[in-house]
Amino acid sequence: MTTTLAPAPALPQEQALANITLGIDSAQNPGTSVRKALQLLEAFTGLKRPVGVSELARRALLPKSTAYRLLSALETGNFVERVGCNYQLSLRTFELGCSVREVRNRSVIGAAFPYLCELFAQTRQVVQLGMLDGSDVVLLEQLHPVGGARVPDSVGDRLPANCTALGKVMLAFSSRAEIAEYLGTPLEARTQRSVTDSRSFVEHLAISRRSGVAVEISECHSGLSSVAAPVLSGGRAIGAVSITTASTAFNERALAATVRAVSTQITAALAAA
Repeated sequence: MTTTLAPAPALPQEQALANITLGIDSAQNPGTSVRKALQLLEAFTGLKRPVGVSELARRALLPKSTAYRLLSALETGNFVERVGCNYQLSLRTFELGCSVREVRNRSVIGAAFPYLCELFAQTRQVVQLGMLDGSDVVLLEQLHPVGGARVPDSVGDRLPANCTALGKVMLAFSSRAEIAEYLGTPLEARTQRSVTDSRSFVEHLAISRRSGVAVEISECHSGLSSVAAPVLSGGRAIGAVSITTASTAFNERALAATVRAVSTQITAALAAA
């Protein structure tokens, strides 16, 4: 006798994918629907509060009706959650982000963290570790003093590379092709001091390449200045570490020597791992 087994019930995440690929628009390519769902998830980037469908649709460049249907599917899969009439990312997406972080912990973050702690203890200033992702710097670690200079950024935030010492020093130690690709899009301005002229920016990169550090003076946040040095692998930057202080207390020469020494230690630790 043949026994027929009922299919296992779909997990919420599996059902969400089914809803996205089949329930949004049957005439639409499933890949297009998934792409739109990813656009919608990316629309939450940088948001510190729950937001409504209209704002998410605007940020994702989607019709409001499409955004609403996608949000319903993502809510079913526990990727977003409703707060009143608004939406925010769920703990499920936090878990996914932590999975990425765990992978990186076995490389750059894991090697760098002890040295970041030493750097923080030595300077008592804001210490950051970042990686370049496209045209942005993603903050992987951040240590800041109680009562000292504070930056309005958090781990996981994305910052325009051209406005940060972290981004500039990583680009300085990137290939010519990567730099040319980066300069193919307009340079973002965060403050009046941000460098947005391509020729001037290339000059900044050349100086950073020669000196081994990059500096930004109130280019990302007014009143704050940073110096950064690269974490290298095979001569290419795979990350960078920075020190940030109030611009009025910024001692470029002393801090440059300090952060350069620490980045060299992290590079050596990675090579020995």
